[in-house]
Amino acid sequence: MDDTGEWSVALTGAQRIDRRYRTLRIPWSTRLRLRWYARADRRAGLPVGVSVASTPVLAELVAEYGEACERERTACLIDTGSADVRLGQIDAELCTLRATLERQAEDVERMAQPPAPAWLARRYPGEENLPDSATRERRAITHQHSVAATRAAQAETQRRLDDVLAEQAHLRAAVQARADVARSHVVRARELTHRKAAVYRRALLRRHPQREELVRLWDTELCDLPTWVAPGIPLPAPAPSGASA
Repeated sequence: MDDTGEWSVALTGAQRIDRRYRTLRIPWSTRLRLRWYARADRRAGLPVGVSVASTPVLAELVAEYGEACERERTACLIDTGSADVRLGQIDAELCTLRATLERQAEDVERMAQPPAPAWLARRYPGEENLPDSATRERRAITHQHSVAATRAAQAETQRRLDDVLAEQAHLRAAVQARADVARSHVVRARELTHRKAAVYRRALLRRHPQREELVRLWDTELCDLPTWVAPGIPLPAPAPSGASA
């Protein structure tokens, strides 16, 4: 919220772009380890080096990728937890404000009707000696003040509703931006996993006695993206436990 009390939906450049997103480098120690594993597996022959189920190295890479996905999901849920709570509160506030605004609109419409002649002629204690024109003028002024107060209350409720809607849009944009960062990190982790597997594969195929068979059976798609990485799908939150379950 800025100094004027209004929420701004626009995100800064740092919020829209995760500057940490770039192609991850495979450390030389990891490259050497993968090549050493490949030389050892080269002597074992098939089906080693074909699938995740039959190759410990590939199974390890997929496990690391799964851990990275879970780490990104958990970090995103932690970062957006307070915003999600506030969004839930905003939903309840919006229902109340909309109902109040609808009721106030009916009150304004009712109060805008001309007052009944009997009410204009009514006299209150202390007005017995006033002429009819004076009492009618008093009643008319009272009616005008009531109409103005009702319209002011409606305008205040409308202002509060607009502020809450702006806050909701701001929070949703921030949550979406953070989720996009988590999704981009998972995509990057998947690319890194496939590149590590490519290092292992190239070393394994070098001078392998069953090279052609290995190439034919090799599965290049080691791991899939989690379902929550797809745009528009919310990140799965852990199930409540204890007293909140």
